[in-house]
Amino acid sequence: MRTTTIFTITAVALLLSPFDVFALSLNPVNSLVGGRKITTIPCLCSPGTLMITVGPPRGGTFIYVPGISRLYRFYSLWPPSWSLGLASGNRTCYQPTPTQCPCCPGIPVGNGPIIRMMGTSLF
Repeated sequence: MRTTTIFTITAVALLLSPFDVFALSLNPVNSLVGGRKITTIPCLCSPGTLMITVGPPRGGTFIYVPGISRLYRFYSLWPPSWSLGLASGNRTCYQPTPTQCPCCPGIPVGNGPIIRMMGTSLF
């Protein structure tokens, strides 16, 4: 009797709660991105790619890649706007050197997870 009651309460609670909340919290592949943008550096050897440093509470260095990263709301990639989103995978940001042309790989200046989706604020 007691096991049946606990099972019924758990089943009802799961059915009444939003499924996307569970998908986000149980997904080990994606990492959370959230905080105020501190710096944004263009990766000159990869056109359109940006290395973005985000502050707390879920900060770090993340890579914006056109065509892979999806932006929402105010579409701001520059400081001091706020961001909230998901990131996964890994990418390196390269800058050209004086001895190499811009088309060469260049030197790595940082790496981080690729932003998959990000909502931004206006300020």
